[in-house]
Amino acid sequence: MAGLIGAKAVAADEFVESYLPEDMAAKIPPEFQKPLAISTNANVWAYNTEAYDKCPVSNIWELTEPQWRGKVALVDPLTKSTYTDWFNQMEAHGDDKVAAAYKAHFGQELRSEEKSASAAWVKAMAQNAPLAMDGDDPVAEAVGAPGQKEPFFGLLSSAKFRDNEAKGYKLGICKELEPWVGWTYVKLGLIASKTSSPNAARLFIHYILTEEGIAPQMKDGKLPTNTDIRMPADEPSGLMAVSDRLFGYDAATGLSDFDRREEWQDLWRTNYSK
Repeated sequence: MAGLIGAKAVAADEFVESYLPEDMAAKIPPEFQKPLAISTNANVWAYNTEAYDKCPVSNIWELTEPQWRGKVALVDPLTKSTYTDWFNQMEAHGDDKVAAAYKAHFGQELRSEEKSASAAWVKAMAQNAPLAMDGDDPVAEAVGAPGQKEPFFGLLSSAKFRDNEAKGYKLGICKELEPWVGWTYVKLGLIASKTSSPNAARLFIHYILTEEGIAPQMKDGKLPTNTDIRMPADEPSGLMAVSDRLFGYDAATGLSDFDRREEWQDLWRTNYSK
């Protein structure tokens, strides 16, 4: 069975293994192979298209200013680790762009007590009283529910754009936002090392790397790592039109992301105001 032939790597603690089917090796970019990532998931900055003719924000530093105080909704970084991982990823791989965005907006170089431009932005965002919520669903409602005179601006999963049809929401991606319109994280495909059905698990891994297997997730805006697969034209968010403007996840600092979660949570917690 060709689908069962491939490379595998067992984690140091031997709880899980990463298995890459041989016939998929040329289709999955190297950065998604060890460990195997099935998809990249996006969180995007969004606005209410009923209330605004175009995105009302052009630079992430605008969100730290008084006019947006208490008007930005996002998932509470203290409850979802992908958010603190994003903070760490920005500092490690995009800090120069965060600093450049500051200069572009304010017309001067950033000066801060924090050790990075990313940390300075996180601190300023926390101090500007954002609405920190317990999930993407309430964020989508705060931003996209129809009939609002002053809706929230927000950061949410691209999957929630399906609510435009299901619930009549008016969500739109901020396509020109600097320095990025959103950010991504990866969903891994791992196998329990002591599974009693290793061949079945490997067949399933192979299946979800195919177009048929990943199709239900693509409808929710999740981008397949298999480069042979194209997103459906009717994907609700229109994410592919701005995919080159997403801040991508770099697994090279994954361990640092994990180790520094508490540090980033403390930065948010000590500066957050309502």
